Amino acid sequence: MDGNSPLLLLSEVCASYGEIHVLKGVSCTVHKGRITCIIGANGAGKSTLLKTVFGIVPARAGKITFNSVEIIHHQPMSILKMGISYVPQGRCNFPQMSIRENLEMGAFTRKDLKQVAEEIERLYDEFPMLKMKDREMAGNLSGGQQQILEMAMALLLKPALLLIDEPSLGLDPRMMEQVFETITQIKDRGTAVLMVEQNAKKALSISDYAFVLELGRNWLDGSAQSILNDPKVRYRYLGL
Repeated sequence: MDGNSPLLLLSEVCASYGEIHVLKGVSCTVHKGRITCIIGANGAGKSTLLKTVFGIVPARAGKITFNSVEIIHHQPMSILKMGISYVPQGRCNFPQMSIRENLEMGAFTRKDLKQVAEEIERLYDEFPMLKMKDREMAGNLSGGQQQILEMAMALLLKPALLLIDEPSLGLDPRMMEQVFETITQIKDRGTAVLMVEQNAKKALSISDYAFVLELGRNWLDGSAQSILNDPKVRYRYLGL
């Protein structure tokens, strides 16, 4: 793949829930080494976009390519094995299992157990909170700590691209900061991130590029800084 080519490309993608048309020709790109965020009002199609990329919601039309391979008709397990991991909105861990057991479950498709154990130790170095609470049940963690755990679980499959849906949902400001710091660390380790986030101001502050959706269509896109400074965006989504 050419160094300037997108890692992920969506072109005129349409998706529906039954007769309800949610995505109405959405196009966006994600490049290696970037955090790309999707912002917009409730009902704009942000979460549906991630689910369509991951194969949970089938696309009715359009094109989705990952590493220049068409993935629009692939199932989630196939997409996972290709190098895309997904952290959905809300909790998605095993609450009655320990931190370590959750991480081991995150690597469920891998057979190289010794390598997995070594990578868990490296994750502990990157995310010390997980190491400190190694034997703690996941369900006893705060919401932000569970979010960090779930992102670490996804990283054990060595994704080239991590999809994250509403990572700050329900978090207090302190934990929100920790979660966004973790997302930045994930980018720094070489994993591209496509993030949907209701807290537009914070999402834009850590992102490289942004797309704004309105009612299932592209409305605006550009560098995250330019979107953050756009008067129309500030009025509609940032309350400024």
